[in-house]
Amino acid sequence: AVVSTQSTGLGFLTIFGTALPIAPVICLLLNLHQLRTEATQFIKRYRRPIGFRADGIGSWMHILEVLTRIAILVNAVLIAFTFDYLPMIVYRDYQNPNKTFDGYINFMLATHTFNDTTTG
Repeated sequence: AVVSTQSTGLGFLTIFGTALPIAPVICLLLNLHQLRTEATQFIKRYRRPIGFRADGIGSWMHILEVLTRIAILVNAVLIAFTFDYLPMIVYRDYQNPNKTFDGYINFMLATHTFNDTTTG
């Protein structure tokens, strides 16, 4: 149960971290609070657990690998569609003869011409 909650939190953080840049700070604070709460609970209410060896994290390794690949893809798409750097460079290098960003806003805005003719 603990691994699934942590993996879900990690998934949301890695996939949507670029959409909400404050998310890592929020996750850090929530994880510190959860760690402190569980530590207090273990100290006051439980006996020491009996330890046992494990070869790894089992099937969670494959789940985390898939989650990582999805996060990379989603972050790349988010950056590609929301980042304005590439159109600015294209405008500066290929559209503006002065090689400056003057007029970039007007270049990015859509224009429409109206005809004065009436249909009848």
